Amino acid sequence: MEIKVKDLKPNPYRDMENYPIDQEKIESLKDSIEQTGFWDNILARQVNGEFQIAYGHHRLEVLKQILKPTDKIDIPVKELSDTLMIQIMANENMDEWKTSPKVIDETVRVAKLFLQEHLEEAKLHAKKSPLVKGDLVIGDAIIARFLNWNETRVYYSLQRLGMIEKEEVEKEAIYDLPTDTSARTFSRVIKKHKIPKQEQKKFAEKIKQTESYGENAMDDVWVQDKYTKPEKKKYRDDRILTLENKIANARNSLDEATDEITDIIRLIKELGAESFNQSVQGGLFILTINRIEKQISQLRNLNLNEK
Repeated sequence: MEIKVKDLKPNPYRDMENYPIDQEKIESLKDSIEQTGFWDNILARQVNGEFQIAYGHHRLEVLKQILKPTDKIDIPVKELSDTLMIQIMANENMDEWKTSPKVIDETVRVAKLFLQEHLEEAKLHAKKSPLVKGDLVIGDAIIARFLNWNETRVYYSLQRLGMIEKEEVEKEAIYDLPTDTSARTFSRVIKKHKIPKQEQKKFAEKIKQTESYGENAMDDVWVQDKYTKPEKKKYRDDRILTLENKIANARNSLDEATDEITDIIRLIKELGAESFNQSVQGGLFILTINRIEKQISQLRNLNLNEK
């Protein structure tokens, strides 16, 4: 169907303030469209006389720059439900902004609100999830099924949204971080150190300067900022430097393992201990844990100081 450029509206479930247009992508698309003349990949629906695009927001932005508002383009127009509009938006977001905590949280927020207002849709996805038991709760399992997303991603997004609602975290600070994983770590660190909301933006800026987003690195940034850094001791030989590197590597590995174990514990609580006990990997996991516990016991017997 031929439609004037000025008559095309964004997906009504896509908050353009929280889904910023990527200028680099705009320039790349503009070069491609001007060279080839190919600008397809926009899909729209018509609602009450208004044409709303389901996806292709960057291409629409390019067309607005290279065409006149009254110029017409020929695009497919289909009957699309609100459910499909949200699901298409979610898929487009993952293609364009797959690591952005801001976009992830906005998508989850919109999906949760929609499911709360459309309980039949929520019940439909609840039936598909083995993790949903008892009373209907619009939580990570149902939202993940609805969006066709990883459940862990939705779980941490809901956690962040809850912290923002309770004003435990500075919204601008956490959304200034580059990835979902770094935002998860930031949430843990501010809880652990009880970092006041008014200091979190400055803290996030310092983390970005270091370009190190692991929990240990964030701990170090906070501690160094708050306390006088002790004078470095001269190393007696290269083995001490090797020991320092080994300790740092082990801390980072344990930091990553902690995230995985947190998810394992949550899933066991939801599925029941039997699901773990019947798993071959579960038995191997326990053997690994036992081996690590023995090594930790050996470390404790060395009379190491806890700082």
